[in-house]
Amino acid sequence: MVKRITKNRLTYLAFFLSIALLALLCFRYYRIGIPANEIIIFSFFSVFSISILFASFKFYNSVINPISIYFPFLILLSYSFIQLSNLQVGYSIKSILVILFSIISYILSSMSKISFKKGDKKKYLSKRSRRFLLFLLIIGAILTFLLESRRIGYIPILHLTNRNVYSDMNENVIPLMHYFITLLAFLPSWIYILYKQGIVRKRESKTLILITLFILLNYLSKQIILLLILCSFGTYIYYNKINKKIILSFIGGLAVIFILITIIRFQSIDTTAAIAEYYRIVAGIDNPEVSFTEAFLVEYSTKRFVAFNNVINYADNIKFLGLGQYTLKPIISILFLDNLGFTSNVPELNTENLVTTYIADPYLDFRFIGVILLNILYGFLSITFYKKIKSGDEDGIVGFWIIVFCLLMGVFINFFNTMMIWLGFLFNRLLIKPSINE
Repeated sequence: MVKRITKNRLTYLAFFLSIALLALLCFRYYRIGIPANEIIIFSFFSVFSISILFASFKFYNSVINPISIYFPFLILLSYSFIQLSNLQVGYSIKSILVILFSIISYILSSMSKISFKKGDKKKYLSKRSRRFLLFLLIIGAILTFLLESRRIGYIPILHLTNRNVYSDMNENVIPLMHYFITLLAFLPSWIYILYKQGIVRKRESKTLILITLFILLNYLSKQIILLLILCSFGTYIYYNKINKKIILSFIGGLAVIFILITIIRFQSIDTTAAIAEYYRIVAGIDNPEVSFTEAFLVEYSTKRFVAFNNVINYADNIKFLGLGQYTLKPIISILFLDNLGFTSNVPELNTENLVTTYIADPYLDFRFIGVILLNILYGFLSITFYKKIKSGDEDGIVGFWIIVFCLLMGVFINFFNTMMIWLGFLFNRLLIKPSINE
């Protein structure tokens, strides 16, 4: 199926249709008064993004590959050059350089023939230990869910019409223990893989997956649900053949879930404006020609790049250098180094609260050296896990889709430096790597 998709004429037709659609979009923006220089830069980055996407299909002979998963970030970055909002300003030269070095470093490393620990045959836990660890994670999640529900006073999924349900959940999470909940995003994939390896029985796997889904649906977290869906989808297509119906169902189901979560969250906002007008207001858009979809994109992507540009410029003005406090955030957090004064807590440089995209943190820590080396690292990770999948190593499945998630969310914040992702890599290695008695 992959060969048919990547080598037949439909691929070339899709490419030309994408370029034609881009041309129509550029004409629209010219008609509503967007300056020509913004349209030119937007079209240049968009053509580059589309070209590198279709080139990756041929290079990897696969639609899903280390470069195609970077495409959403690239196309949203391209869109940010169109200034539809009053809150937007042009990028500084320094910001442009950070963007370019990030893109080039990731793409070149993800196309490399080099990968980490090629042919690594090291084995870890026994089958019995892996099964015990899986059940330990599930029991920890159930216990955490029950304790947090008790603190809230109700089970969230049974009170979705309550306008305070989302804030109540966030205010009553239990520190450290809540990581059991976030790890549930990986559990259905790990359970299914262990079922395929004969470590978990079929009836057990179905029961455990249902428990996992019930708990996760109580938290209304778009990020966790997206990670859950991506890992589950990646695991499914590894073992099963896919067709257009499955892909369309996956995309449709994902859209419905996110729309429902958006509506539930919107009801907690104190406003009398309709949802479409609300997004136009918060996005800072006055032009009546701008559509709701465009206002939504500005609010959830373009403004993130504005925040990135502001942080980069502010860090240069005060000569700030993080020296790893952003990149090594999980280590700093678990050792309580931030409470001991080992980090500089500058509110204007709080990239998590400001939502500044994933490319801000490397620069704040190590300037351009960090930008280059960390994006090379991300590229190497993507090609390493991709090669594992192609060679039949099951521990590459969740690893690759973690990278997919981090890059998709990269337009918002840096998930590469979160405890959830680090724990995901760790437990994936322990649970899925071939056992010592195999």
